Amino acid sequence: MTAEQTSLVLHTSYSLSFADMDGYEEMLVLEEKMDELRSCLEKLKILLDEVKKDRKLRKIARDGDGDGGDDDDDSEMGDAYFWNELLERIQGDFKKTRRDSRTTPCTFSMAPKLFGEAYVYRRLKGCFESSLWWKDFDPFARKKYDSFLRSREDNLYVSSLFAESVTYGECLFPWEYEDTIKDSFYELTRVYLCSMAYGQTKPTKNVSTDIIDRLWAIISRANGAGLDIVLGDSGQELFRDIAYADFLLQTGLTSRVRLHGKRIPYFVSEATKSDFEWLVRSLSDKKLFPVASHEYIESLRGRINTHRSAGKLVFEDHPFWSTGYTFWDLPIQAPDLFRQLSLSNSHLVLFKGELNYRKLTHNISVKDSAVSFDQKIGPLGHYGRIIGRAEFEMSVVVSFWRKDGEPLVDISDGPFGV
Repeated sequence: MTAEQTSLVLHTSYSLSFADMDGYEEMLVLEEKMDELRSCLEKLKILLDEVKKDRKLRKIARDGDGDGGDDDDDSEMGDAYFWNELLERIQGDFKKTRRDSRTTPCTFSMAPKLFGEAYVYRRLKGCFESSLWWKDFDPFARKKYDSFLRSREDNLYVSSLFAESVTYGECLFPWEYEDTIKDSFYELTRVYLCSMAYGQTKPTKNVSTDIIDRLWAIISRANGAGLDIVLGDSGQELFRDIAYADFLLQTGLTSRVRLHGKRIPYFVSEATKSDFEWLVRSLSDKKLFPVASHEYIESLRGRINTHRSAGKLVFEDHPFWSTGYTFWDLPIQAPDLFRQLSLSNSHLVLFKGELNYRKLTHNISVKDSAVSFDQKIGPLGHYGRIIGRAEFEMSVVVSFWRKDGEPLVDISDGPFGV
């Protein structure tokens, strides 16, 4: 067994407790796990071979039936229906644009770039999906967790800034409460939007306040309406998401925060439900947060659990987020999710990370100044207040669109363009 295969065994999140088993039962279970692992690795080898040789894109198999095949075109379970319908559309477009399409099938390199990248991650998930022991295995989990552990300085800074409870002890008059909240909002939002830019942990004074002004104008007048965050990276980025959500809930600036993650391990670092649960549990780990900051982290963990119990902080992973569709297709392909994100249910939707920004803007180049942001986000520009926040080639881009006639803001200004 190679080192990579051994790593799969050692780092699986489904390690079995053998406390109530005898030696023979343990051996049988281990043999079963190893047999399943060999089968998963064989499927992985097939996938890698297809990518290297630029083979024809195959349909995604029915959930639980393993990797894709040409005969699995009747699948409507889970997310397979999304994938196969889009794949048929892409292959149909491919035939229309190529005279030799009968002899030249649509392959990995010939498919639309964003779809081709996403397709590989979905096929990777299929390599483990029919297994009993490895069905929910995340091959990138260790990488994500190690990245969070290495971000010690950032974690300490954010924990000291975000984790302390919001208090108004120094406010003598009621009108001072809003000023205190507003000052905190500006400081914490600036940190939140500029997270990870150029590896910085502290906000820069060069950050424009225009976006934050507009955010404050919306949120402060929303009477505590809900907020939706379409998550990007896990780890320290997800920690900031949770801490920022806690601040908004504490202050009453929002009544509910809904976090939208990916259902499968996706583009290596995208946040999943297991990443979220791991991070919440880790708030009680003193190895991650030293004693000096542990009191604040414990209070944060307590509030997060309270928010979740009350239904104020919710994590959802609709299958649409992990498909090959861009978000232009959201109203048609996932009308239930689209209604949930509409202005009637959420006063603001924040799309975080490069992948979500690419999907939000239909993968139109961020440097294409001839195309405005409302044009880039297509149909979504007609329905609500949307913010896209991403980092491209060491630059931060925050784009803001409002349905109610306010001017468009689409600013990219160096490493901290906000």
